[in-house]
Amino acid sequence: MKYLTLTLLLLSGCATVPQANLEANEKAKQFTAPKNGNSSVYIYENRGTDLVSSNNIYVNDKCVGQLNYSSFIQLELPAGDYIFGMESYQGENKIDVSLEANTIKVIKAHSAAGFSYFLTQVEDKDVSKAMDTIKKTPLVKPYECRK
Repeated sequence: MKYLTLTLLLLSGCATVPQANLEANEKAKQFTAPKNGNSSVYIYENRGTDLVSSNNIYVNDKCVGQLNYSSFIQLELPAGDYIFGMESYQGENKIDVSLEANTIKVIKAHSAAGFSYFLTQVEDKDVSKAMDTIKKTPLVKPYECRK
């Protein structure tokens, strides 16, 4: 029993990602589009499994944070073209995303069998459903990445 408890403690520590404070979490979940020409980007993951991994998220090859099985990150970026990436056991997976001024963009992180991770843009028709999912998950601190 002692070994089982120790193993569970070690595994649960691997899935921990730094969470934002309550005020930032609540503000992000208001989903307010910027008015300064930037775009608000939400990247979320809601697997419900694979509790022992967290994955770094990249924008133009710069790590902007890490997600675990149930969390999201919110960034405000200038309008323009970006390459978003998510590390995986099979290397980093990337997608091209165009951000428009004063808008919200939602990106979903996926896991395939707990080994292959990839990102997809959420289609406009599905954004409200994604926002409902995001509201149930914690915001992680941006720019804190796993080495």
